[in-house]
Amino acid sequence: MALLEVNNLRVWDAHTKRVIVHNTSFTLEEGKCLAIVGESGSGKSVTCRALAQLNKKSLCQDGEIHFRNERLQILSEKQMRKKRGKNFCMILQNGMTAFDPSCKIKVHLFETLKTHLNWEKKRSERKMIQAMESVNLKNAKEIMNKYPHQLSGGMLQRIMIALALALEPDIIIADEPTTALDTISQCEVMEQLRKIRLNMNCAIILVSHDLGVVRNIADEVLVMKEGKVLEKGDTPSVFANPAHDYTKYLIKTRSTISDNFIKLMERSNLVKS
Repeated sequence: MALLEVNNLRVWDAHTKRVIVHNTSFTLEEGKCLAIVGESGSGKSVTCRALAQLNKKSLCQDGEIHFRNERLQILSEKQMRKKRGKNFCMILQNGMTAFDPSCKIKVHLFETLKTHLNWEKKRSERKMIQAMESVNLKNAKEIMNKYPHQLSGGMLQRIMIALALALEPDIIIADEPTTALDTISQCEVMEQLRKIRLNMNCAIILVSHDLGVVRNIADEVLVMKEGKVLEKGDTPSVFANPAHDYTKYLIKTRSTISDNFIKLMERSNLVKS
């Protein structure tokens, strides 16, 4: 049985009636990584936010989304809030937008753990220190006492990954997690996602336009353009024998990573054999 099963997901703008995601279907197995790829505006992020019912209110959706054979559409907002964080955990592309700029980092972390796990402050602090150290964030207490603008994009991304470690979700949805980062930080973030997957048997949905990254971490690939799924299959097959011209175009123009990034990934054992 699939961990997550999506059938004929459709998302449209309630005001303009424009369809943003057209009848999209896919499955995600436990412990596997599914990459959703395509250029900007292809519907990748809207699709992922639809899974956790996090799209803005002006967007409507229908279709079937089952998590562990439970239909999510029939759940109330209160019930869905319990799913988010514990069952679904999102890592956004810009760490700065994930945190309230007026609050210290620890406020966001402790409130999230209180909401989803009902942990008191001291337990949350202990768990976050442990999780942050595991993603190579030293001086965790000092970091948690800072405001988001005082930290780099790479550090904020790793804090979100550390929070995912503490929450131990079934699925991590990583929406362009390396877009705003430099090459070294990209490698570090992808390494941490790989470690979470291996150590926790956590499934990952990776949204990306960088096929170089996708090729080295994903088990399956789903190619989107203008809200439509053009191709899907296991990663080696899609890269070796792309069936759609658009996939061929993406592979040709988007799959090049810098030599330094490739070397860093090889050193971290991130490149699949």
